This record gives sequence, C-alpha cells and structure tokens, in this order.
Amino acid sequence: MTTSFQESEKTREYVQRFVGNLLGKAISFDNIEPALAESCFYALTRQEELDSPIRDQWGNWDWPFCDAQRRGELYIPWLDIPLTSLRNQIGKQQAKVAAEPLWPDGKSFALCLTHDVDEVSHRSALHTRARSIQLAVRAGQKWPGVIKQATAFAYDSLTQRRPPSSSSERQYEDWQKLEDEHGFKSTFFFFPSHPGRPHIWDCTYRFSDKIQSKNGKISVAEMLREIDRAGWEIGLHGSYHSATEPELLKDELRQVEEALGHRIISIRQHYLHYDVATTPQLQADAGLRADSTQGFNRCVGFRAGTSFPYWCWDHRSGRILPVLEIPQMIMDGALFQPNSLEYDEETATRHSLQIMDTVEKVGGCLTLNWHPNYLNDDKWWNVYKTLLEEAARRNAWGCSIKQLYKWWTAREQRIYNSLPGQNL
Repeated sequence: MTTSFQESEKTREYVQRFVGNLLGKAISFDNIEPALAESCFYALTRQEELDSPIRDQWGNWDWPFCDAQRRGELYIPWLDIPLTSLRNQIGKQQAKVAAEPLWPDGKSFALCLTHDVDEVSHRSALHTRARSIQLAVRAGQKWPGVIKQATAFAYDSLTQRRPPSSSSERQYEDWQKLEDEHGFKSTFFFFPSHPGRPHIWDCTYRFSDKIQSKNGKISVAEMLREIDRAGWEIGLHGSYHSATEPELLKDELRQVEEALGHRIISIRQHYLHYDVATTPQLQADAGLRADSTQGFNRCVGFRAGTSFPYWCWDHRSGRILPVLEIPQMIMDGALFQPNSLEYDEETATRHSLQIMDTVEKVGGCLTLNWHPNYLNDDKWWNVYKTLLEEAARRNAWGCSIKQLYKWWTAREQRIYNSLPGQNL
C-alpha cells in the first residue's frame, strides 16, 4: 500500500491544517510552496514507514531506517524550520492581523511530560515474576524461551539497584511533587490488567496489586485514582498486539476507565509498537483522541521531522483521523539502556538540552517519556529534574497530553472554525 502526494480535497486539507496551525492563522493551499506541501504530507503521514518493510527486533520502525538519519537531520525538527521562517515573515507582513498564539500565557514552547508505567514498583514482587512465566506460556513461547524469559525477569529484578532503606525510596508521588514545583502536570500511561492477546513483552501488574505509597499500601487502581484526583492525567498503555489487531484496544481502554472511574482520551503503545497503516485507525475506533507513540526506542530525535502535534492520516481511506499525534522526542531508556545510546548522566543531559534548544527555537513541543520504575536510579532522576528546571527557566508550558490536546484543538477551532476532517 503506497500513498503518494496527489492533490485532492483531503490531502490539501491535511497539509493546509498543519501549516495553518503552525502559522496561527488560516492560509490558502495555493500559498504553500508545492515542495513544502509534499514534504509535509510525506513526513506527517509517515509515508516512508509505509514504503519500507524493514523493522527492528521488536517489530518497530526505529531511527536507523529514517531518511532524516541518513541526511544528518535526525536531531533537527527539519520540517518546522521553513514553517517558522514563514510564520515570522507573515507576521511582519500582516502585523495588523493577529495570529493565534502557539501556547498559553505567552509561553516560549511546550514541554509535554509523560510516564509509561511498565512496572508499578522498582521492586518486582514474587507474584509478578510468576506472572511473567505464565505470560510466556500464554503467549505461545516454547519451553526454552519460557525458561530464558523467566530467568531474565528474575535476574533484572534481583540485580536492580535499590536504595539502602525503604524510607529513602522515591514513590510515584515524588514525580508529582517535582513537576508541581514548576506548576507542571504530566500523563501516566497504565497497562490493562488483562490484555486480550498476551505477548511476552507485555506488562504483568494488575489493578488489584498492592504498592507502597507515601500513605501506606494501596492498590494500583487506587494509585490511578489518587494521581487523577491530584490533577494529573491517566492514559492507556496499549498492549503489544493491540497496535495491530482489531478490538483489543477497546477492551483495554474499558479496563483502565473502569479502574479510574471516568473516560480517558490518550494512549501510548507499549514498546512503541506502531503500524502506520493500522494503529491510528484502531485507536480512533476505540474512541481515543491523542497518541504519543511516534518516537524512538533506542535514540532521541524527530521521527516525523516536527516538534508540533499533527493529525493522524488513514492510508486506507485517504482521510484525516480524529487522533492527534503528539510525537515523543526523548525517552529515558533510549538515553541509558544497553543497545541504545548508553549515555552517562552528563552526556544525556547535554544532548537532551540540545534537543530542547532546537524545539525552543521553533516554539514547538518537546515531549519527554520517563518510566517511574526507574525513579530510584539517580541518573534517571537527575536528568529529568534538570530538564524540568531548565524548561521552567526558559518559560516553557509544562503540560500533560490531555492539556495539550485541549489547547491545540480549541486553538485550531478558532483558526478554522471546524473540527478535524471537516471541510475548511
């Protein structure tokens, strides 16, 4: 399946919306240079992922396969740069016509904060290890694979660095306290208790499991509700198979919403497993409205060449989907894990701040993904803390996925007075 940029009402609308959103005012498609229009469509619809069958060992599109990597532009929001110049040019020419501000309250750029809750504690309980073995069996692994996987889980758990006493351990509330110091909020993506089709890489906690909080033992479901009541967002961390198989996301979303007690709108797929031809439509069918999966597992950078949100595209029907993509730029595992960048604290901080520099220059959105089960590793914690402090110093808007979605869609409605997929 290949979708080239052929002008039609829908492809014109798609490009026109993205460009207009960055400019802060409606623009005629005829005023967009043809080469820029084609670049926007190609990059944002992830055409290059559709054109190539190559994937990594986890079944994902990752940084070595990107055109931008081969051009030396992986760390640059290359699509935003000409549009920023155009925004500045139009601003000078049409000073009397006010453009919609990019972010609230005159903020210089957005810092979207997210956490994939792959584990609910850095201490792996015995029943969680037992579930990993059961999961391997249910996922159809042969016995040598089951034994290998169970051994790996146990080894990781037993050798994980731990603080000397429970009193010094950081809990999930410490993430909230750190973010709240700067007036920031974030999104916590939780995995469902019972994925419909288990995979060996799926998470193994359940909403009934007990964890340690500042106020004693609570269930994971209570943890969700406490985070939500404090003003942070809960999203869905979709299972590995849910990215490509129908109906799974609907049930997984139902499980998290029942545990939470109300509807949620955001998702990130586990392992960043994502099929550009399938996943966006499955998310839309499930009723999800914001995704933040399009990023890299083993590197940092700009998968689609932009730091701004953009609407997902359905390659099958050739239309805009009502799912807003908020791309991930920096993930902790990509900075520190083996088979990734494997940085030390100083290098991770320096490179992350360089990415922040590029986003600030175009007034974009820098999306971070930090895993709470690593919050007791000082290297993970210190880099995140430094990025928050620096973003606050630069007058960034620290927000959750839901906050960003509400702002961006309301802003677009003011620009176009219509919803995604409607005629302009």
